[in-house]
Amino acid sequence: MSCNIFTPRKTIRSVLENPSIVKALLIVLLSSIAGIVVGIATGFAFNAGLTIINIVLNYVHFFVAVIVFYVIARIIRGGEFQHSVKTVASAVSLMWIFALIFTLLWLAVPAFVPAEVMGTMQQISGSEMASADAQLAILNIVEQEEGGINFVGISGLAVVVILLTIFAFYFFYTLVSETIKLRIGSNILALLAILAGIGVIYQVLAFFGF
Repeated sequence: MSCNIFTPRKTIRSVLENPSIVKALLIVLLSSIAGIVVGIATGFAFNAGLTIINIVLNYVHFFVAVIVFYVIARIIRGGEFQHSVKTVASAVSLMWIFALIFTLLWLAVPAFVPAEVMGTMQQISGSEMASADAQLAILNIVEQEEGGINFVGISGLAVVVILLTIFAFYFFYTLVSETIKLRIGSNILALLAILAGIGVIYQVLAFFGF
């Protein structure tokens, strides 16, 4: 099972031919560990209970994505869809490599943002402040420290994030096309159906506090 996301089609075919549920679960775990390490490295408070919950939720989100992908693929292709749940899980886990990379990019933020802004964000992360109040607090401190913010660096980081997001969508499209094997238009519709299904279930989970 190859994990080189920069050769999408070759990597996905390798995973479909040689799936590994152990590697898949390890990739998901590594994305959670990356979040813990990055949080500690950037000064956010470590909470053991919350960390365990986040790891469990990461796996829940992963299994939801796998089930939705598999069910929709079976609906579309019927008996012609020959891949097992294990194979689909191995393929879908590659998307968690992008989650890991996005998380690691957070390490660059303190280099462009004043310590006061980071401090405010750290305090908010450890409090029960409402989302709107949290955003207002951050905006206020940003306005006060505007001269200390490296907007060129932040803009560069934003460009990297945008390009990586576009590539992630392309990778997922390639995953769908190699797994379900339809024409371009049908692959796009399948991709949208999978994303919509995953999004709906994620929203339901969020509504119930997951």
